[in-house]
Amino acid sequence: MRFFAPLALILSCVGCAGPGVSTPLPRARVSPPPPNAFALSAEELKAEPEEIRLGVALEDLLADPFRSGDQLVELVKTFVTPGAWKSDALTFDLPRSVLKARHSPRALAATDLLLKTQHQNRDRQIQAAVSLFSLGTEDLRLFENIPPGAGGLAGTFGHSALRETLFRALGARARGCLPSPLRFAHGHSASFRNMSQMAFISGWVETEAGPDPLVDVITDGVQLVVRAVANGNRPGEFVADVSAEVAVMLEPMPQVLSLNLGAGPVELPGKVTARFQGKFTLGPEQVLFGIVRNPDFRHRKQPILGIALKLDWAP
Repeated sequence: MRFFAPLALILSCVGCAGPGVSTPLPRARVSPPPPNAFALSAEELKAEPEEIRLGVALEDLLADPFRSGDQLVELVKTFVTPGAWKSDALTFDLPRSVLKARHSPRALAATDLLLKTQHQNRDRQIQAAVSLFSLGTEDLRLFENIPPGAGGLAGTFGHSALRETLFRALGARARGCLPSPLRFAHGHSASFRNMSQMAFISGWVETEAGPDPLVDVITDGVQLVVRAVANGNRPGEFVADVSAEVAVMLEPMPQVLSLNLGAGPVELPGKVTARFQGKFTLGPEQVLFGIVRNPDFRHRKQPILGIALKLDWAP
């Protein structure tokens, strides 16, 4: 799998290093995450909506020099009742610097808390230590359980417990980590991409000079995006929005299927994709550990991809 070579198998980011031991370890158990300060219950979400108008100075909230009202709206919709805002229920009036929100009272309170949290931490940075693994089906035998979620399985574990369990399961396959942790301003996002691109002819358009080819691009590889905020006023806790995608070109089948039209060939590329996505709350010394199916069918001995994420305040 060509794009995994520079990633290695990342264990040192979560402290997996040193020789293996023969003493049996107890099975790793899920460490319950702290409550999400911005979450709502189903009943709170159903409450009769109210409207508030908040005076907001973008420069007091967003570190991006190209800050905008759209960024602020996106921040709120990402962490407060995602997917439950009506199209016109959250808007920012730039000339007046006013954020208008219409939602249930608890959602409005969560919005106010998020804005205060963003203001308090605007000048702070978060670092995300991200680890990737290729796993066999038996490598998870030392985990008592990993709950379903995020497109596969995902759960929070104590840092030390996960470190010991993964090293016990993988042993000599611990090889290294990403060059450095991802760092980003509070409320913003950071991404890691290790991808390749391939151009192909997706169709033809008629012009006065004759048919003209349309060229498109398909990508494969690994991409990861992390966005996080402090969990309200709870020290050392974070709420993270995590999205990871692994895409693989169809091989050894032809990567592109060519169709011959009168205007010329049209190419239909093929790839398979695995996605890991969700929102998670992490306490101090907790690590998010998730697994999805490896989309590369050639990796029969290690058909599982593992992702570990640990968040801290950047020094």
